Amino acid sequence: MKLVEVMDNLQSEGIPSRRKTLLKQGAADDAFGVPMGKIRSFAKDIGKNQELADELWSTGQFDAQNLGIFLMESGKVTLEDALEYLGSAQTVELSDSLISNVLAKIKDEAKLADLCSKNRDLKLRRAYWALMVANKSQYEADFPEILEYISENLPLSQEPETWMMNRMLCEIGFGYPNYTEKCLEIGERCGVYKTMKVSKGCTSAYAPDWIHAVVGRK
Repeated sequence: MKLVEVMDNLQSEGIPSRRKTLLKQGAADDAFGVPMGKIRSFAKDIGKNQELADELWSTGQFDAQNLGIFLMESGKVTLEDALEYLGSAQTVELSDSLISNVLAKIKDEAKLADLCSKNRDLKLRRAYWALMVANKSQYEADFPEILEYISENLPLSQEPETWMMNRMLCEIGFGYPNYTEKCLEIGERCGVYKTMKVSKGCTSAYAPDWIHAVVGRK
């Protein structure tokens, strides 16, 4: 399928309410607002295609980049590609999807994480924590040091890094029973998102609330 045809198909499936949400998240004005269900359906019909994925990503258009993520082949993505993708992702939500679906699986994931951790760009620092979340089982031996770092730095962090660092704390807390109490203690002491207001039936990102909610469902 050619790029022009794909773009026409994407534009035809845009929904105003979805577009409004994307604009609030930071997408550019040319976003179509294609629902994720349609994105996944297009991706299934097209199949993995790294060349087309790169063409879509290079348009700089949100929905095209969103679809491109699901066409990417992690085995063909280089470290240089990964850094380029992260640098040009329109929103942190798009970056998070890119990481969980593609970049966490590339050969140079560890090198990518290291580079992101040392970068002063808060979006790349969020990417570091997103990579840690995606591959947390690989870092279990390092949890004591990771939790010590989070304990010291979470209250001082800035968005968008804060959200993903806090998520790493919660993921360890509800995923690894030996660390649950420690994570609860860190969350209570840091107090990040403690005053967050959420809709009825939703769970706050405040670590103690998030951890208790997930543990309670197990």
